[in-house]
Amino acid sequence: MMPLIFAQIHLLLRYDPKTTWLLRASLIPFVMLLSLRSAYAYYYMVDGEGQLDGRCQSVNVTLGCAAIVAIIRSLEFGLATQRPRLKTREVANNGNRTSTNNGREKDDSTLVASTDPLPTFFPGTNCPLELDLLLNVRALGWQHGIKDDAPALPALVFDSRQRWDWILKRAVLIPFYYLVYDVVLVLNQEPRFNPNADSKVGGSIWIHREGSFGVAGPYLNCLAFGTSFVCIQYMLHTMLASISVALFHDLPSRWNPPIMRYPWLSTSVAHFWSRRWHQTLRVTFMTVGYWPVRAALLGVAGRRIANIAGICGVFLVSGIIHDLGSAAITPGFGITKVTLFFAIQPVAMFGEQMFERCTRRKVHGFWGWLWAVAWILGTAPLLIEVGFYRRRSEKNENFTDQMNANLYFSSEQAYSMGGMMASIQYEGITRRPVRFLLDCWDQSINGV
Repeated sequence: MMPLIFAQIHLLLRYDPKTTWLLRASLIPFVMLLSLRSAYAYYYMVDGEGQLDGRCQSVNVTLGCAAIVAIIRSLEFGLATQRPRLKTREVANNGNRTSTNNGREKDDSTLVASTDPLPTFFPGTNCPLELDLLLNVRALGWQHGIKDDAPALPALVFDSRQRWDWILKRAVLIPFYYLVYDVVLVLNQEPRFNPNADSKVGGSIWIHREGSFGVAGPYLNCLAFGTSFVCIQYMLHTMLASISVALFHDLPSRWNPPIMRYPWLSTSVAHFWSRRWHQTLRVTFMTVGYWPVRAALLGVAGRRIANIAGICGVFLVSGIIHDLGSAAITPGFGITKVTLFFAIQPVAMFGEQMFERCTRRKVHGFWGWLWAVAWILGTAPLLIEVGFYRRRSEKNENFTDQMNANLYFSSEQAYSMGGMMASIQYEGITRRPVRFLLDCWDQSINGV
């Protein structure tokens, strides 16, 4: 489906969008069919006879989410009536610029739209604009992308030393993230931390209360899952950026800001979601969740209500996409607690705005950090403990009784219950020290 989306982008950029609208729109059904088939018609497996016990849950979930994102991007480029615009920095009135580190320019200028015609390549690179829009999912350097990225024009200039300094600055943290990732994987294969460690298909996080950490066990499991996601995202993004900058002479500014910006330093829930957490799918969520909802309500309900509804739409779409992705673990789909987790996040964000309006004090600092940690970690079980219950039937007679004699758990649409962490088989370099620390904990706290 990627060539079809590439064709949509090419028609949008190089021809009159109004004359190519019908042709671009006609490609959307083909992208949808190919995307859904590639994600749900075939499931990757390492071993086992089914998707759930095939030890490839993470790959299948990723492909499921990617399929939905591809469809949304096809809708974005297929139905657009105006071509995207590069972000441009206007020269200040005095015509002066002050150079700063990494080729950035600091001045009092404002960002304006670039003028037609669009260049063949992304400014300062040998990457065609079509390929950049296809792969640059955060739309860095484009007006519709994330807010705090560098403008595309005028093209920034980096010498060899600046490039390698940038690479080393980012790569120096990879060993740290790798060690943390290693510790998390080792912990998740320790029955004292994860009682579901011996199960390829996982199990409820609430069983973790039977482990060495008692009532804190389920929340530590959520924290471990989130930490592993942060680590793998940072390492993959940094390695891709380093290869691109070093071998293909790409601009470091096209990889800034980092994909993860120390989310554990968030001082509010809004700060967590808007700046610290990854913005990979921001444009995707805005395309179907914010812009259309806001446009529909702007003339009817006013700007404030339209903005509130748009923000709620973004998080609702996020939850549905995650649910569709998790449906790739096993056949079937249902709206689960994953969507609920994302749907209630605006409640905290609007609460922070109300607090600031009533007290004229912004949510920040230590207490803001404590609040953000409590909210995210407190609601995290909705995201990790996913699934639904259904009554007993001939097709599920062998399911484990989770609730009572009449209700049985379905492992469909599940992260913990789908065994995303338990399915990983890994011999970590930190296994001995982790086991030693667990022994110390059991001896001093649990008296074992």
